[in-house]
Amino acid sequence: MELLVCNRHCENGGECVAPDVCKCKPGWSGPTCSTVVCHPVCLNGGTCLKSNVCLCPNGFYGAQCQNGVCDPRCMNGGKCVGPNICSCPSGWKGKRCNTPICLQKCKNGGECIGPNTCQCPPEWEGAQCQSPVCNYKCLYGGRCISPNVCSCRPGYTGVMCSQRIQGARG
Repeated sequence: MELLVCNRHCENGGECVAPDVCKCKPGWSGPTCSTVVCHPVCLNGGTCLKSNVCLCPNGFYGAQCQNGVCDPRCMNGGKCVGPNICSCPSGWKGKRCNTPICLQKCKNGGECIGPNTCQCPPEWEGAQCQSPVCNYKCLYGGRCISPNVCSCRPGYTGVMCSQRIQGARG
């Protein structure tokens, strides 16, 4: 049996298989089996410390340094994709996904409180707070045109359009 000679020592359990050729154990590579291999690879600038063990840079964690650290946490279903970087779901924006988006602007003092959701002041209603509220019913075909203001049909008058105008046809 012939004894193979490797001038450089095969490290980390590697075996000399031909003159100056090392066969490395899983997790190691290089001419002398001195380079550690992480599979899958370390992400986001992580460093492979030993076989399949990553040292993660600040702001990342996980077996492959695949998870970002967000402090405070992302809100409303946002995902932390890097150190203090949130990826927001549809309908949300902001550094922490804490600002709702209303595609149609809330009107008449309404406030966007969730994706496409307006909170209206008491005298307004509707998806964008566009419809006035009359606390009483406008009568005889009158319609509410602003908070507690009725527009009356011809021949009627009064706060609720309840008074017939003398001599008017109706």
